[in-house]
Amino acid sequence: MKILLAVFSCHKYYYKFDGGLIEDWFVRPNVDRVGALRDTWLKDVTCDYKIFYGAGAKRVPEKDEVFLNAPDGYQHSSQKLKALVQYALEKGYDYVLKVDDDVFVYWDRLNLHPTADYIGSGPSSFASGFTYWLSAKAMRLLVASPCFRWQEDYWVGSVMENNHIP
Repeated sequence: MKILLAVFSCHKYYYKFDGGLIEDWFVRPNVDRVGALRDTWLKDVTCDYKIFYGAGAKRVPEKDEVFLNAPDGYQHSSQKLKALVQYALEKGYDYVLKVDDDVFVYWDRLNLHPTADYIGSGPSSFASGFTYWLSAKAMRLLVASPCFRWQEDYWVGSVMENNHIP
């Protein structure tokens, strides 16, 4: 089974949009999140991993980074995730573990044997966006579906629900 750990990041953190009416639910410090991941738990990862950004970089990607052909903004998370799963399918991955860049993973405690098409947890019937598993089947459904909502976790959960995937 070919697994990709996909770290969801962005070039610039900006959480104000829709004319400033919607803002992040808390103030996030402007820190080097990816550097912190590389200095800590990413060193323990035992499968392929990549750090995914959207378009708009003013630098060349590092060897563990992918710059997707999708908007990089917070309000375009679904479009960026769709490009990420397309990348994973093109590279032949059976599963993707999507993790946000502000999450710490105890890699030695993680089960690397997913048994379903969509795995995660959250306060609703959908997996919350900070981390979840997607199978190739689930990824193909996402690639074939329009991005009808900017929140990628809601979009993913809706596509899974609409296709009878719990």
